[in-house]
Amino acid sequence: MEIWIVNDYLTCVPGTKTFWHMLLEIEGTIDKTGVPFNRLAETIENDPGNCDLIIRNMSFFRPIKRRVKQIGFLQDRAEDDPTQIAVCKSVDLIVFNSEYTKQAYSKWGFENTKVIPIGVNEELFRPYPLAKLFPNDMPTGIFVGDYNQTKGTHIFEEVARRKSYINFIYVSKQGYTINLPNVRNFPGGLDEQRMANLYNQADFSIMCSPVETLHLSSIEACLCDKPAIGTNTGWFADYFSPTAGVVVPNPSVEEFCKAIDQVVESPSSFSPREHILTTPFVWSNCRSAWKALIEEMIGG
Repeated sequence: MEIWIVNDYLTCVPGTKTFWHMLLEIEGTIDKTGVPFNRLAETIENDPGNCDLIIRNMSFFRPIKRRVKQIGFLQDRAEDDPTQIAVCKSVDLIVFNSEYTKQAYSKWGFENTKVIPIGVNEELFRPYPLAKLFPNDMPTGIFVGDYNQTKGTHIFEEVARRKSYINFIYVSKQGYTINLPNVRNFPGGLDEQRMANLYNQADFSIMCSPVETLHLSSIEACLCDKPAIGTNTGWFADYFSPTAGVVVPNPSVEEFCKAIDQVVESPSSFSPREHILTTPFVWSNCRSAWKALIEEMIGG
């Protein structure tokens, strides 16, 4: 049994696993990543080897013309992109990262679909005591995301400005910073262990995106037993529980400020890790789902 994992460069922070690295832990998988998107389909088509199944990234490169079963993993909102739709039509099965993402493509009527959310390493992301990051006793929130409209970072910045008595940790992979006295910036990519430390130095996480398809960062924070505040997208729309945090139905600065008050005033009413461990968002559950799917696709 040989399963090719097809994607371009896995541009994660050194020491950090992506979903694709996790797939490569499954027996029989072969690493076919590391080729630029503009040459990736052609490279796989001309590969002299043989495989039983291809698992490919659905975004950024054209259909792979090869007579072998293909699973496409889709985690991006590009439902009106012609190349994306052509890829959807070319694979044997589309696996979405969330019901929220699947609904975005519902107008196309694809029937060969399944939802398997990305899992997070529940052993690394866990609660443990650390010294406070800020030299005061005020609550601390954490926001992870680059500065753009998609992440809703402009909303977060205004929330931080209004909540000047709350400490905030801002992590941006691309190096953005927010110049406010109550914000501690961590520009550039951080590895998983550093991120786990930061979650454990916070009291809650906040996600302001209006279109997030999953939002792994807030899941990681929940596994560190930090309640999450977020919009009704991604996992918040699919698997949320009031014990995990607060959903903000209207992503406005005012509503996020109210949600923060709710979380910091009654922290003992939340048990986010306990909830997340019952969902597909832990890697052990995700891996089991993918192993079963691979066996089904190859044996079917």
